[in-house]
Formats: sequence, structure tokens, C-alpha cells
Amino acid sequence: PSPPPVATEPAPAPAAPEPAPLTGRDWLMAQDPGRFTVQLASTPDHAGALAFIERHGLDDTTAIATTRGDRTLYLVVHGSFPDVTEARLAVATLPQALRRNDPFARSIQSLREIAQP
Repeated sequence: PSPPPVATEPAPAPAAPEPAPLTGRDWLMAQDPGRFTVQLASTPDHAGALAFIERHGLDDTTAIATTRGDRTLYLVVHGSFPDVTEARLAVATLPQALRRNDPFARSIQSLREIAQP
């Protein structure tokens, strides 16, 4: 007599790729407006903002388009913090190369008010 068949588990399905992180306005609108972020820099072009982020090897950082006068600026913002105190602590721990630009804590709500649609 042959041995009874052995039940085998089906092979696990391949893992779905992780969704790309939200950036720009999508990131901004996904944040609770009561939270805070750190504005690291502003630049007149999107490519310059992305280059800044890449040059400094920043995670959890994006560029938000806004209009000042008749020109577009891109604000480079970093992190999402529960309150202004946590955002200010994050500023204090930034590397000197980033603190050179006088980064500051600002509310998500204030960014929503000035972000381009």
C-alpha cells in the first residue's frame, strides 16, 4: 500500500509592491491639519527642490508648490509631527548643513492655505 497523500500548503502569493510614498500636495492633504512639519528650504523650481532632497539624502521629505506674488516657489518640508514642540526638537537635531537655511516649524494647516491646487 502507498502512503497517504500529504497535504501541502499552496505557495504564498508574491508580495504586492509597496505603494509609492505620497509626495507634494498628495502628502500634504493626507496629513492631519493640526500637525506640524519643518520647512527646510524654498526654491523657485521643482527640480531644485528635488535636488536639495536628494543631495541631503532626506526621507519623509517633499516639496509643496505655492505662489508668492507672480511666481511659483517650492517649499521643501520634512516630517509630520504631533505638535510644534516636536517639530522644533526635530529642527534642533538637524545636521548643520540643513540648519544653515534657518529651518522652522510650521503647521500643516498653514501650508494647506498657501499650497497650489
